[in-house]
Amino acid sequence: MEIRVVGRSKRESVFSLDGALDMVGLASGICYMSDDFDTLASTEDSERRIERARSVLERGHHSVAGHVYYNLLIEDAPKIIAMILNNEQIYDTSEKSARYTKMRLSGREAELYEKWQGIFEDLISKTYPGLSGRQVKKFALENARFFISVFAPSTTMMYTINLRQANYIVAYCDHFLNSDNRELMVSPHFLEKLRPYITKLRDQLHGLLGVENLVPPKEFGHFSLFACERRKEEFGESYSVNYTASLTQLAQAQRHRKISYELSYLSDAGLLYEPPILKQADVARSQEYLDDLKSIVDDFPQALQVIVNERGLFESFVRKCGERLCGDAQLEICLRSYETAKRYHDALKRDVEMGLNHHARKVEVLERILEGNARCCFSSYNCHKACFWGPRHIFDRLI
Repeated sequence: MEIRVVGRSKRESVFSLDGALDMVGLASGICYMSDDFDTLASTEDSERRIERARSVLERGHHSVAGHVYYNLLIEDAPKIIAMILNNEQIYDTSEKSARYTKMRLSGREAELYEKWQGIFEDLISKTYPGLSGRQVKKFALENARFFISVFAPSTTMMYTINLRQANYIVAYCDHFLNSDNRELMVSPHFLEKLRPYITKLRDQLHGLLGVENLVPPKEFGHFSLFACERRKEEFGESYSVNYTASLTQLAQAQRHRKISYELSYLSDAGLLYEPPILKQADVARSQEYLDDLKSIVDDFPQALQVIVNERGLFESFVRKCGERLCGDAQLEICLRSYETAKRYHDALKRDVEMGLNHHARKVEVLERILEGNARCCFSSYNCHKACFWGPRHIFDRLI
């Protein structure tokens, strides 16, 4: 066996869809070639390859368009657009972090963000005097972002996607824009605010990468983020679990691409996530936080809580625990991952007690996770980072 590099991504500001279709045609030509790849690549002209590409795509064979990737820079995007894109799972992204960088905002939103960053810095430094100034600022920014609307144009990201998926997203946008979306379990007010951003996403992606006939079957032509039905909970070889989470936590969870996520009951009348450190403060401070959030709730701040359905394989969940049961992970997703592990363990243990012994190994794995309390207790994990909390106290922290 021999492996060679026959293509690569490179930074460029000018591109041609014909160049992409040339690669699609070359890839599809492999299926029919009578000689070897080098002969095919050197003897066939580009026009013939492009003609083959269009013919193959028209017949519904779209996988060959997955060989061509683009590095898109998306600037001044609302967080909800990043969440919609990331939920489609076929991508790579590098996104400006609200945990480490200050967001540029305006109006009432900026006023509250600045106010609560200062309050959190004061609370955190008093509660945990051993934290460095840099760590205090990071945690303060992380908690102040609950005041940022998911519609605030504050997100910058490099988003790498293949030609097939880019066109599928265009089709999902078309489905959203041409439908009344009554089946989606989110508020009409939210959908109305989302519509102009979906329009812009659709127009820009289609203008850059639109290819005729490269569309998914209509039955699958919709965004996966928004639920259309309630999911049943189950724990076995795979799992399905429902829980309440802030929009911030859901955005973190989406990075686990082998796990599927749906949200429902997204409404400006929903519950609001309150950081534990505020609950330990005086009642007046806690109420002030909630009152400030309620004053901007029509803009859908990231503190809004939704019902999340999470579905995946057992092995994917274990890998998630290996990343999220950590003092460096956002507290909300850390606690939620532990709670799901506990529920998963208890359900499988009941099955084993009833004689379903094929779950015994999974029970042992989950017991090690629950006993270890943190990924640094996993025998396979070697952490090189200094930890303020220590492996036994990551669930006692308030930030």
